[in-house]
Amino acid sequence: LEFRRVLFRSQILTAAHCVSKGHIVWVVTHRDFSRTEGLITEDTNTTSFVVERIDYEIDLALLSPAVGETIPIHHVLAIAEEAPQQGETVVMMGNPYNLPWSFSQGVVSNSHRTAEGVHVVTIQQDADISPGNNGGALLNHDDQIVGVLLLAHNRAAHLNLSVHTDAIHAFLEN
Repeated sequence: LEFRRVLFRSQILTAAHCVSKGHIVWVVTHRDFSRTEGLITEDTNTTSFVVERIDYEIDLALLSPAVGETIPIHHVLAIAEEAPQQGETVVMMGNPYNLPWSFSQGVVSNSHRTAEGVHVVTIQQDADISPGNNGGALLNHDDQIVGVLLLAHNRAAHLNLSVHTDAIHAFLEN
């Protein structure tokens, strides 16, 4: 079968620095709020995932559900064939300050940036990033993954680097 550049429905791609090899990672797979008699209650389900593969050099990890876990599938995101171009609008998806499914929009400043201390080609973009966004998906206008947030510079506003699309493909194909 030809590799179709899409994760299996139950796998999660994230930054390696957000997880540890061999450990169980708990992921919120369902979160809902309801209002009853003026009270707001939260219904949250978590699922345990294991780190299937990890590459610290390019800072990517692939997670799969632990044995016996079943998860609800909300969205399956494909990996884009190509990286976004300079000037293209992108959207950062993450969990800043533990607020899931948060999005911020930005523009690609450089689609093939190299940086000191980073061992992979990155995409530089300026979407607002907060603590908790690391490992989140960078999406193009077709809702396809074009990058995974690697680094947000804390001394420079809106200077963010994501693992490049080509590195994601290489990681998934190996």
